[in-house]
Amino acid sequence: MTLFSLELPVAAWVLLGLALVAAIAAWRIGFAPMRRLRIPEPRVPEEGEALPSLSVIALMNSDVNVEAFLQAMHRQKYPDFEIILVHEGSARQNEVLEERFIDPADNTSPHVRFCFYPPGSHSLSRKKLAITIGAKAAVGEWLFTTSARCDVPSDLWLSTIASHFNPHTDVVLGRSQLCFDDLAKRGRASRRFSFLMTEAAWMDAARRNLPFRGDGLNLAYRRSLFFSNKGFAATADLVNGEDDIFINAVATPENTAVEFSDQATPTPRYGEETDRLFDNRRDRRRFTSRFLPRRPFVLAGLSSVCQWLALLCGIAGALLALPSLVGTIAAVVLFTAIWLFEAFDYRRGARLLGDARGWKIAPALLLGRPIGNRLFAIRRRKHIRANYSSDTLEP
Repeated sequence: MTLFSLELPVAAWVLLGLALVAAIAAWRIGFAPMRRLRIPEPRVPEEGEALPSLSVIALMNSDVNVEAFLQAMHRQKYPDFEIILVHEGSARQNEVLEERFIDPADNTSPHVRFCFYPPGSHSLSRKKLAITIGAKAAVGEWLFTTSARCDVPSDLWLSTIASHFNPHTDVVLGRSQLCFDDLAKRGRASRRFSFLMTEAAWMDAARRNLPFRGDGLNLAYRRSLFFSNKGFAATADLVNGEDDIFINAVATPENTAVEFSDQATPTPRYGEETDRLFDNRRDRRRFTSRFLPRRPFVLAGLSSVCQWLALLCGIAGALLALPSLVGTIAAVVLFTAIWLFEAFDYRRGARLLGDARGWKIAPALLLGRPIGNRLFAIRRRKHIRANYSSDTLEP
């Protein structure tokens, strides 16, 4: 057999054919959300357009720069909204905050209020409890949840979200953009890839009228919807799910709108805590995914399986074709072509999401995703009980 003979063993042709089919499947499935992703131009309400009252519920921690957040929110071009900052503390601490940041003589919008929950009273979960307290204190027709840790993206943030408020809409899904530069350099590429692929998956589904999760840092829904759904009562035994499970329960193709423009996309600032909080968020979403539609997660897993199948079949086919190099050439051409297709699809979507660094290695990161997920699950296995409220844990 010559080096370039086409008379290869049948098994070699079969394996190379399987490699081709698997590679195309991996590309079509794995990077479909990135390929389909669209960020429409933002719509801003016209001057004088009637907008409903809005209550912004912002969670705050002790290390938050409250003054900077309130100054940015006061610049919002929205006619009627209030800001409710919810924190963990005592009544006295709440009074101190009110004395410092609220001027009783100032009757201009937005009105600012502080609410608190005492330390040790959060068997439900800090976030669920904080949002529930904020919702009960709110007077606006719409609730908007975020965090005081977020950089306010523009003076039109609230107006852009509110441009989707209409009689047929009950939920508006927005997104937040993590500052990847705050992540440790070690593991940054894989964390960035994981974040962007996860974001693209639910954003693409929501844009195609298949909403199944949301982002609690940029999320709006009717106050009446929250209470008619009995708040987070359905997931009282779970610490998390205030955005994923709740949105999956209340959002429908008919009542949900999306707003993913840059001027309505906040950036949370976690500083040195970014890595820890990123892993916590990943762990929470991994846990709550079991309560969401299976299709997006099955497709994500299938894409990695196809990626591995293409690689192994291609290598096996090339080895069986030896001493002919036709199998090796075919495998190299196939891998190169699919690598380019996948890398460019990822780059296109990642650019829309704000950070396309590492696009050249995106196919390799998809290949390693199952291994990374498994190692992460093993590393976090001791945290499984933390996903349940303390009231429901068995002794």
